[in-house]
Amino acid sequence: LLKIVALWFLYLGHGKLVLGVAQALNIARESWDGAVQLAEGNPDLRREVENVRRANGEQCLTIHGNRRYMISAATRSAGRGLSVDLLIMDELREQRGTEAWAALSNTTMARPNALIVGISNQGDDESVVLNGLRDAALAGTDPALFLAEWSAADDAPIDSVQAMAAANPGLGRTITLAKLRTMFATTAPTDWR
Repeated sequence: LLKIVALWFLYLGHGKLVLGVAQALNIARESWDGAVQLAEGNPDLRREVENVRRANGEQCLTIHGNRRYMISAATRSAGRGLSVDLLIMDELREQRGTEAWAALSNTTMARPNALIVGISNQGDDESVVLNGLRDAALAGTDPALFLAEWSAADDAPIDSVQAMAAANPGLGRTITLAKLRTMFATTAPTDWR
């Protein structure tokens, strides 16, 4: 999803700068690498590729019109000085403080039609950014906030197959019920929930 959204933004001219971040640079690099492979592997997309920098800490895909896809670790200094059209924050659950969110989300303020996409699996009590954004989305106080969530009902029985299906949209495609049952049998109930 992240690589497709990034390339869609760049190639269709929705923005000049895409910034992908995660708690660690190697996690952000996974989506970036996939996007670069798609761009270089498709003749129509490859024609627009001007440059690909792969040096650690300098990863950047540049296409015609100086449109770029860069990556960084999510830190309090990430993105400083940049004007970002699409900010992709992977693994929001790992944001234990608000410093990175404050720094990165503000990079989109001066860009028309900027978009922030946060993606994550379930966090815990320390996932302050994910939990804050989820609470705000559920409260419905900001119409610009959109939440897509796959989760079981809070009161669902812990071993319910229906609850497992609700929380795992890949069930039957990339995840099997047998694997979920094995994980259930080997995971502490609080971690499973």
